[in-house]
Amino acid sequence: MFGHLIRRGTYPSDGLALVVAGDKILWPDLVQISDRLFTDLQGLQGCRVGLVMYPSASCLAALAALDDLCCQVYLIDPQLSHEAMLEMAKLRSFRALVVPSAADPRDLDVHQTTDFEPEDSQSRVVILTSGTTGTPKAARYTWKALLGPVRPDSKDLAANWLLTYRPHLYAGIQVMAQCLVNQGTLVVPRTIEAPDEVIQMMVLHSVNAVSATPSYWRRLAMFGDQQQLETAPVNRVTLGGEIVDQKILDLLAGLYPNARITHIYATTELGRCFSVSDRQAGFPVNYLKEVSRDGIALKVDKGQLWVRPVYSMEQYDPTMNVDMMSLDLDDPWRATGDLVEVRGDRVYFVGRDSDLINVGGNKVAPGEVEEVLRALKQIADVRVYGQTSSLAGQIVACDVVLVQGADETVVRQTIHQVCAKSFQPHQQPRLIRFVEAIPLTEAGKTARQSG
Repeated sequence: MFGHLIRRGTYPSDGLALVVAGDKILWPDLVQISDRLFTDLQGLQGCRVGLVMYPSASCLAALAALDDLCCQVYLIDPQLSHEAMLEMAKLRSFRALVVPSAADPRDLDVHQTTDFEPEDSQSRVVILTSGTTGTPKAARYTWKALLGPVRPDSKDLAANWLLTYRPHLYAGIQVMAQCLVNQGTLVVPRTIEAPDEVIQMMVLHSVNAVSATPSYWRRLAMFGDQQQLETAPVNRVTLGGEIVDQKILDLLAGLYPNARITHIYATTELGRCFSVSDRQAGFPVNYLKEVSRDGIALKVDKGQLWVRPVYSMEQYDPTMNVDMMSLDLDDPWRATGDLVEVRGDRVYFVGRDSDLINVGGNKVAPGEVEEVLRALKQIADVRVYGQTSSLAGQIVACDVVLVQGADETVVRQTIHQVCAKSFQPHQQPRLIRFVEAIPLTEAGKTARQSG
């Protein structure tokens, strides 16, 4: 199915398909590269293959060709060391490791790693989860399930997408596919660490659709030229991967008052589950009572969101450890690990179960504390996390990015006063640090590692 997005023969003859690292790839060029790679990679038909996934023409073209060759493709993080890639290839019995050529960004190098024989006639893709701790899990998908949520745009929406997610992750694949299915232009910035460069690319290449985490948007707004950011012709904004609070929704509505702003809830394992576009934090409680037109259902059990998915993975990859294979495939309901709270006619996200801070046996959700602190006008961004304590096991700590001109002493006092009114003693931050920026993970999310 991914191969069909590129190699289907109907494409704009003079349209840009990809802009990355100063290289501009026209649609006919992308199709031609994929057709050539389909021929060059014939020897891998039906095999297990590792593809080092850069946001490049050669990798997009190779992914299409390997799909049409019925390969099981593992998407490899290009930031891994060469030794780690070879170890992965050995562990998972890749027939070959496919890497973009250093000499020609539109070509590939193929390193045969084993004599593993073809095992399956159905194309699949394996995605590593974007967790920040422990060994990533490998989610195995059929292309039918992975691309199930991708839809052609209506005629009044153009499709020049900014790629903010890493292309080997679930969200990155969704954005690339959404752009390709509409034969738009995929615009790839060099790095989030240069916000003004990202914004300039958005304006220069008429980016009108951006999908990013709330943390990514905060980084652009805090450190980029906001006046120029407002001039980008954005008519569609999607957010996901983290709690989408009211402050970030209001910020985006101010930047792009006429844009459709959508919170998409999806996970690597469960796929896309639902979306909400009413510019309010959380989602309507009616979502818990209704089945979506795709057949997806939601429920809350003991404060955690559960999903009966439709576009989910088949299973964790069989080459992973046994303790990662505990998924009960006979039970249609899946725990998401996301904690929620029903307030009136709305359901709000309060954090991840794995992110809870244990303060003397009392559990604290970082998201609840962050929601209160982000409402303060003097605070541009904040991260709440657990800091090791010899007495309580952990205490609540927070890193704070100030709005320009705010006074640290005044803000510290305000934080203590507001949290004393809003929270129990064990929920209140005991350690407050003022920092220049909040670190992000490779998936563009706020890093949650405890201290």
